[in-house]
Parts: sequence; C-alpha cells; structure tokens
Amino acid sequence: MDRYTANLYKFWAILLIVLHNFFNSVEMRPHLGMNEFSFSSNRLLNLFDIVIHDALSSIHAFFIFFGHYGVQVFVFVSAYGLTKKFSQQDRLGYFRFQLSRLNKLYLPFLLAMILYVLSLVARIVLYGDVVLDETLWVSLFLKSTLVYNLVPNEVFSLVGPWWFLSFIFQFYLIYPFIYKLISGKYIKLAIAIFLLLFINEVLLTDFLRENGLYIKTTVFGQYQVIYFGVIAALIKFTPGLYSLVVSVCMLVLGNMFEPLWYLSHFFSLITFLSLVEILRNNLVSFKMPEKLVNYMAAISVYLFLVNGFTRAPFNKWAYDSDSPIFTLAMAGVSLSFAVIMAVFLYKVEKLLRLYYRKYL
Repeated sequence: MDRYTANLYKFWAILLIVLHNFFNSVEMRPHLGMNEFSFSSNRLLNLFDIVIHDALSSIHAFFIFFGHYGVQVFVFVSAYGLTKKFSQQDRLGYFRFQLSRLNKLYLPFLLAMILYVLSLVARIVLYGDVVLDETLWVSLFLKSTLVYNLVPNEVFSLVGPWWFLSFIFQFYLIYPFIYKLISGKYIKLAIAIFLLLFINEVLLTDFLRENGLYIKTTVFGQYQVIYFGVIAALIKFTPGLYSLVVSVCMLVLGNMFEPLWYLSHFFSLITFLSLVEILRNNLVSFKMPEKLVNYMAAISVYLFLVNGFTRAPFNKWAYDSDSPIFTLAMAGVSLSFAVIMAVFLYKVEKLLRLYYRKYL
C-alpha cells in the first residue's frame, strides 16, 4: 500500500465518519440506531424498512448505519503503516516511539479542547443553553489523561467522537508488542492471545456496557483489525471482487445474527478496501485529485477532533425541519464548517510547533 492509497482510504473513511456523526445526531423518526457498540437485529430491519418506504431518507439512514465503520479503516491504516515502519528499522526504542506518537497526538487534542470550550462560551452568549460547571472541567481533565475510555460513563461525554483519541493512545502503547508477536517467532502465542481476546469480547461486551464501558472503544474490541493491519503489511493482500462478495455477505449476516456481529467490524473493513480498489481501478470518475486526497488525509485527525461539536447548530436545524432534503443540505454545511475548523487547528498547530523550534 503506497502513500496515496493509504491517504485515499483515509479520505473516504473520514467523510464516512464525519457524515455518520452528523446524521446520527439528527435522530430519525422512527429511531434507526446502528450496531457499533451493541447489537440488535431490529436495526438492520429498520434500515431495510426506511430504504423501501422512505427513499428520500435512505442517505440519512445509510450514514447512520454504515458510516461508523470508517473508524476501522483508520485503525487498519495505522497498524499497516507502523508495521512497515517497524520492519524497515532495526531498532526503534519503545519509549522513543511512545514519545513520538504522544507528541503528534496530544497538542492537537489540547487545541481541540480549547476550541470546544470557546464554542461553549459562544453558545452561552448566543443561546444561553449550556453551563460551564464543575462536571465539564472534571470531564475535560479526564479527557486529558487519554484513558477516559476506561472510566465508567465517561467515554462519550462532552464530545462523542473523542473516544477514538483514548483508543489510539492505548493502541500505540500495545502495538510494539503485537508487532513482535506476529512478525517474530511467537506466532502461536499471538494466535492464542487473539482467541482469548475474542472470547473476552463475547463474554464481556454486554456486561461492560451495562456498567458504562464499551469494549469497542478499547484495543480489546479492535484487536481483529489491528492484527489484520500488521499481517497485511507483512504479506501481500490484494482486495478485489471475491473479497468484496464474501465480506458483504458476512457484514450483512453480522448485522442479523449476534454471534457473527463480533466479526462484522472486521468484514466492514474488507468490504471498504475491496470496494475502493474495485472502483478506483474501473471508474475514471472515482479517481480523486492527489493534492485533495493528501490534504484531507493530513487534516483527518483534526476533523476527528472538531466534527463532534462543530455540527451544532446545523443538526438542530435539520432535526427541527423534519425534512430529508434540508437535512442533506445541513449535512453539507456542517461538513464544510468542520473542514474549515480542522484546517484552522492544523494551521495553529503548525505555527505553534514552528515557534517552539525557532524560539525555545
């Protein structure tokens, strides 16, 4: 996978995620839901019912139900890219690696938290519908620790999409060990750990959710994609029509039957990779300008950080209108505004790092 391909995956994945987060914040009537952190076969039936009886709402329903699978693409690209990096360097110290990852992750997150607080201040001035109370500051402090996905009822507080920052930090912590297991002489141990993680997920998903914790927001719920990212970087994997057919079938079945749901996020990734490869190889119009793809990939982490709170008030206007057409229009406006704010954060971070290198 070359750099452009990785960025192309990130380009489409971040669009899926941002639009999913917007449409999911505009509750459908009747409620749809998605099998992201919990399972119900009724959700797939509700999706079919909407597509059949309310065609104008099909796009809304599609992004609610499938958009969150873009997260698995970022997990895969991260695991794949790190594996390529590790395999080309004889020695990459663990603590040096962690500091380099934290350096890239933490400053954008701090800037996003500051921007979030400023957005709340703006809402107080304009609408008076929020309060900067103790709960907010405690939650922001917990967010700053990057382990808030392990705190009951905290992972989705304030800004829901921020759960990914906690996950990716923990992914970096355990990645060197996973790489060593899979790429070295410990493949049997790697398989045993994989099976234990699968059993752990099956047994604990519902119990943890009932106690305010969500295993899919942790490395213990994304291990399948992490493993696959490492393996795909070590061996040649070429997605195509066969993998698309198999993965689509498994994805549908995984949203119909709970035992297969535990594999559905992995097969959503295979579906995505296969579909993108087939389209880019057969449709000239699907090929995106390289500069646009690379730039959107560069700001994708900032889009992750801001889209959860920049969607207001567009989502409220969309919900109040109860119009599928107006909701689509607001989705476009919200996406555009999120991109503008992401570019702003991107520029601010570059200036801060430039100032640090120049004067400190």
